[in-house]
Amino acid sequence: MLFAHIVLSHENFGHR
Repeated sequence: MLFAHIVLSHENFGHR
């Protein structure tokens, strides 16, 4: 799922 990947990526970048 692309949406899941986008959400995960966003969360990862936000945690930085």
